[in-house]
Amino acid sequence: MDEPIKISFKHLKASFGETPTYTFTMKVKDVVTIYYVAVRGVDKEEGAVQRVLNKRRISDIKEFILGGHTFFNSFILNWTDDNYKLAFDDDNIILPIVNSSAQVIDGQHRIAGFEAAMDEDESVGERDIIVTLCVGLTTPKAAEIFLNINTEQKPVPKSLMYDLFGEVIDDETHAVNRSTDIARYLNEDPDSPLYKLIKFPGSPRGVGNIELSTFVSSIKEHLKPAWWNIWSI
Repeated sequence: MDEPIKISFKHLKASFGETPTYTFTMKVKDVVTIYYVAVRGVDKEEGAVQRVLNKRRISDIKEFILGGHTFFNSFILNWTDDNYKLAFDDDNIILPIVNSSAQVIDGQHRIAGFEAAMDEDESVGERDIIVTLCVGLTTPKAAEIFLNINTEQKPVPKSLMYDLFGEVIDDETHAVNRSTDIARYLNEDPDSPLYKLIKFPGSPRGVGNIELSTFVSSIKEHLKPAWWNIWSI
C-alpha cells in the first residue's frame, strides 16, 4: 500500500467540553479528498448524525462559490480512519490526505458545493477554508456537537441579514436587494399604504408593525433570478 501524502498544519488546540478539537486552515481540494458523509439511519458507524444531501442546496452553494464568495465559519470534521493516524509535532498537526477518512459533522452541503464548483473551476480547490477537526467521536458526542450548532445557537434575525445583504452584493437584479429597496421606499413614502409600518433593524421599540424579513420573504421569490437561492444555503 502506497503511503499517502501527509501535510503539516499549524493548529489551535481547544476543547468542546471534554472533546479535544484542532482548528487550522486547509485547501479546499484536500478537504474534498478526505471528507465523507455518514447519514443517520443509513450508515451504522459511530458518529453518523447527518441527513441525506440535498442536490438543490448543493447547486445553489456551487453558484455562490463560483460567484467569488466563500464561508468564514468553520467546517467540523471527525477523523475516523484507523489505518492512518494523526501525528502531532509541537504546534503542528500532521494529516494524511486519505480518501474518505473524516466524517462531516457540520458543513456537508458547503463542502459538496465546493466539490461541485471545483468540477467547473479547478482554482476553487486552492482556496483556504477553516477546519475544526475532532478524532474518533462516538455518536453521542457527534450528536452533541451537531445539536449545539443546529439548535442551541441563536440565529441572526433575518431582517438584519436582509438589510445587510446590499452591503455585500451590489446587484440591481438581486431579489433580496430589490425586495429590501421596495420595502424601504414603501416605508418612507408618505403616500404609501405602508408608510412607517415596516420595522427595519435598529428601529425604536414600537415603530413598525411588519418585520422587514416578513415583507422580503413574501415577495423575493417573485423577483429573484431562477438560479439564485442563497437563503437555502
